[in-house]
Amino acid sequence: MHLPFIYSLLVILLVYGLKKAGLFKAGDSAGFSKVVMNFTFPAVILYNISTTELSFDLVLIPLLPIGMALTGAGLGSLFFRKFPARTKGLLMLSTVGLNIGLFAFPIIEGLFGAEGLKIAAIMDMGNAFMIFSLSYYLGAYYSPVLEQKRRNPFSTLTVLFKSPPFITYLIALGINLSGLMIPPLIMDWVSIFSRANQFMVLLVLGLMLNFDWKLHGSNGVIRLLLLRYFTALIFALVTWFFLPLDPVVKKVTIICMTLPAGFLVIPYAYRFGYDEHAASGIINLSLVLGFFSMWGLMIFL
Repeated sequence: MHLPFIYSLLVILLVYGLKKAGLFKAGDSAGFSKVVMNFTFPAVILYNISTTELSFDLVLIPLLPIGMALTGAGLGSLFFRKFPARTKGLLMLSTVGLNIGLFAFPIIEGLFGAEGLKIAAIMDMGNAFMIFSLSYYLGAYYSPVLEQKRRNPFSTLTVLFKSPPFITYLIALGINLSGLMIPPLIMDWVSIFSRANQFMVLLVLGLMLNFDWKLHGSNGVIRLLLLRYFTALIFALVTWFFLPLDPVVKKVTIICMTLPAGFLVIPYAYRFGYDEHAASGIINLSLVLGFFSMWGLMIFL
């Protein structure tokens, strides 16, 4: 059950080593990020969300990441109010979203089987909606490259509806709820792009990897991570003690609450003109913390 993490770590370190050897440049990650945003990630959304079986007893699960995102963004508006817009925008969009699909799916399936994977996939529906809506919106709202739109919420919404992942999410959810089936030939092509997503994401992570801990302390990344875990703690306690859910559902959802920040922090940083080094710091540090917190919860829950 450690293999998915070991595989991911080895690929990231290999790409990082190739970058240090001069075969790649950190700037190459911008092009690869565009491929993820426009092709492979939308394929993952279409493949998973359009085929996930929904049931009434699990309807509460997608509301948990939605509540976490709204709470995190609300607290972030207070925590980061004194930061300049270029820094505040990155921190605000990073309060939203969990890396469920790439980071958690293989491990949760190994521990809890198909039922655990189903729970995580349904939770990822609410999570994906907030990443492709609220997180994207916050990034656009404070963006230094969209200065003319920054303080106009309605103009920013037009940017949101030009987002390929968000449009794909709406289409996939509509297909799921309507009971329609995507033709097998199309799904075969979607599956090819979907399978390529994990490697593309790991490639970008390796290119963006850096260990400038002093920088991370000064650009708000540490404060952001503390805020994310504080929000996760609140929702984990409410879920464990107050929600009428099956014990396995509680375990899987609480584990997901401590996951790293969503990978799309990096493509969003490029898209909206934020500091890519700070974006990589958010991903790097949250991956390390997410791994240890995830396995810690699996031991104690």
